[in-house]
Amino acid sequence: MEALHALSEFSAEPDPREDERAGAESASKRARTAAHAEQARATRDEVARRLAAADEAGNGADEALDEASVKRLVLALEKRVTENVRMRAKFATEPNRFLKSEIELFAELKKLHALATSPALIPPFVRTGALTTILSLLAHENTDISVEVIDLLSELTDADLLVELRELAAANTLIAALLESGGVETIVEHISRLDEADADEAEAVHKSLLIVENLLEAQPARVAELLVGKTALLPWLLQRIKVWRRRAPRFARAHARARAPCSCPTSRLLRAHAHAVRQPRAFDANKLYASELLSILLQASSVVREQLGAADGMEALLLAVAPFKRKGAGLARRCRARTPSPSAARLARASPDP
Repeated sequence: MEALHALSEFSAEPDPREDERAGAESASKRARTAAHAEQARATRDEVARRLAAADEAGNGADEALDEASVKRLVLALEKRVTENVRMRAKFATEPNRFLKSEIELFAELKKLHALATSPALIPPFVRTGALTTILSLLAHENTDISVEVIDLLSELTDADLLVELRELAAANTLIAALLESGGVETIVEHISRLDEADADEAEAVHKSLLIVENLLEAQPARVAELLVGKTALLPWLLQRIKVWRRRAPRFARAHARARAPCSCPTSRLLRAHAHAVRQPRAFDANKLYASELLSILLQASSVVREQLGAADGMEALLLAVAPFKRKGAGLARRCRARTPSPSAARLARASPDP
């Protein structure tokens, strides 16, 4: 029995060699993780450098287009898309291996910007079916590619270009192709992928809203009903115009009003918290554009106004304009130029169209 007891005690003791092996494996794992992170950072830097070079090369490589060259551009784009998909699937964990195909795809997208200067070639371009391929790139894992697609679409749907296309009786060709291929839904869905803390992606959000506005001007009722019926644009706009002015907790407000001459840590913490939660959300260009687009949507169709009421949007509009009212009439007059939210609120109160 004593021998068995000694054996059990011996087996229960931790083996120092196992601890050493576990420590070595942990250190090796940390080293691999750090190496992968460093490689990812280097790859992003290299992508940014090469994309900038491709951008400059594309800007300097303008050439006269005709219908045959448009078809060649579309075929080259589809080839680059297929190659990029293949390389990403084959070397999913090695970004350097598919980097070249990404650069080539970006360069091909840049070449399509020349279509914006040749309105007569837009109908042949639409007939190739290339819009479906381009819209599919909005789901690309590399946001540089998807942002470039937004840039291209914003040029193809530019208001001045659509006027020229109407003169050629070709505007409906482009707009119908975008609507039928799910372009509006895809563009709105892509907005949620973008981080507005990044300057390029914030600009892409602005251009996405510009595309929606241009389509609304072309076909107001149809596009407005599509936006509120099949996309989450209306909730996104209501969220985007929020002021984010939270009130301090009741106990913090009471403590701040008391103004007790106390220097204890709890007192300082409560005063700091009461001050911090009252900071308004910063004003920016995309917030202004969101309120403008919301006003345009409300004018476009009574269906939008009904959806706004169903989503408790009136409360969001009143909260958005409340700070201007509290500051007095003078500030309200100065702020009317900065936000059309008051006009949006008036439109929301209007009765539905008969």
